[in-house]
Amino acid sequence: MLFFLDYLRNSYGQTAVAPYAVRAREGAPVATPLDWDEIGNRDLDSGTYRFSNIFRRIGNKEDPWKNFHRKRNSLDKARYKLDRMIEQVNQKN
Repeated sequence: MLFFLDYLRNSYGQTAVAPYAVRAREGAPVATPLDWDEIGNRDLDSGTYRFSNIFRRIGNKEDPWKNFHRKRNSLDKARYKLDRMIEQVNQKN
């Protein structure tokens, strides 16, 4: 299973919503991750999954967090690189 996180949604007026968050709209639509084969399905829109039917959908899907703990990665290398970059910037100033 692959996950896509749109980290570029950081411009003015763009927002991100946590998976399975209930949106403050009529019908209580739920922000729902889609499978790759659902992308482009014209029958789906932002109101397709609601509080009234989301548990049925979840019950029919494989748990996306299953074995999550087995795929952990350390951020130590990234932190080291970031610290070195900060030091270089501070030395220039």
